[in-house]
Amino acid sequence: MLILNVITLANLLLLFSLLYFRKNNSLPNKILALILINPGINFLSNIVVLSGYFHVFPWFYFFAQCTCFLFAPLVYIYVCMFTGNKVSIRNPLFLITALCISMVLYFAVEFAFMPRAEQLVYLNGVLNEPYPDQMALANGLFIIMQQVYFTVAAYKTYRYKKDINQLLSNFDKTRWEYIYRFIVIIWVLNLITITLYISLPMVQVEYIYLPLVLTAIYFYILTYSFNQNSVFTKSDYEEFLDENRLPAAELHAEKPKPEEDLEELKEHLLTFLSEKEPFTNQDLTLEMLAEQIQLPINRLSAVINRGLNKNFYDLINENRVEKSKKLLKEMVQENTIEYIAYESGFNSRASFYRAFKKHTGLTPTQYLNNAQAA
Repeated sequence: MLILNVITLANLLLLFSLLYFRKNNSLPNKILALILINPGINFLSNIVVLSGYFHVFPWFYFFAQCTCFLFAPLVYIYVCMFTGNKVSIRNPLFLITALCISMVLYFAVEFAFMPRAEQLVYLNGVLNEPYPDQMALANGLFIIMQQVYFTVAAYKTYRYKKDINQLLSNFDKTRWEYIYRFIVIIWVLNLITITLYISLPMVQVEYIYLPLVLTAIYFYILTYSFNQNSVFTKSDYEEFLDENRLPAAELHAEKPKPEEDLEELKEHLLTFLSEKEPFTNQDLTLEMLAEQIQLPINRLSAVINRGLNKNFYDLINENRVEKSKKLLKEMVQENTIEYIAYESGFNSRASFYRAFKKHTGLTPTQYLNNAQAA
């Protein structure tokens, strides 16, 4: 058990250093690094316990129990950074976390005033069972609070995707998929932790199973974050925020008007898209289109969602794909596929290929080959 915890701590320190000390580092990288190193404090505490020095440094055990409550808030803040949600210090979850930390500090003070004989029984229970009731309560609150934090973060991620599909025509979908997978993995990890605590002795969970689970999960998270270009420099992160910033909350501010003219507005919108081709602007947003077509943003959203049964993102990319199909037939001999993608309004080759495959079932090359064969 001791070697397993040492290896896990060494891995987390390595991952932390890779993320935290990068040149021109961004705040999300630093938060992710803290997410990775936070359990490392607990594993260091495990090493102190398993190596027999617990009776010399019992305060470090309580310190680790306090810091573990910061793990879920860090994950929550990290998700908010990707989804454009502001983090308020008045968040009720933060207050509950502060109360939990205060409770553990109270347990530490209570332990300090125990007779030495009771302290030895307490310390022995941490390693060999029965696990102290106070720490069992702290661990129970810890995993419950984590599940609450992660569920709220998952909901914010879902809402972000829903809103961004309604408001932006181009956004970095790969990075959204990264943060979505990140919170799902963390959520599942905590569910596994709850199951382990319920079904197995707490000592086995603390010193054996959690190090194994966390090592596998964290290496996956780090690898995936690099692969999805979600390890930002400062300038990359600022650009990401600019590209994915949602327009003003007008969309949710007013209730849509009655739908008597919905069909007429739908035809007007489709004609405008066909004749003016505003979708060729790579930075087109719902707000910009509403200004061009002279409709309130919430009304235009209703026309797209209820009249066309689509979201803004799909509507615009569908029109871009139709334009690219024409350009592929007319211009492919003179221009590259990348040029055609940009002329159609896509901001990258990858987003063009994803949208084209989604709306046609073929890659641009396959479509062109079929067209030429016909």
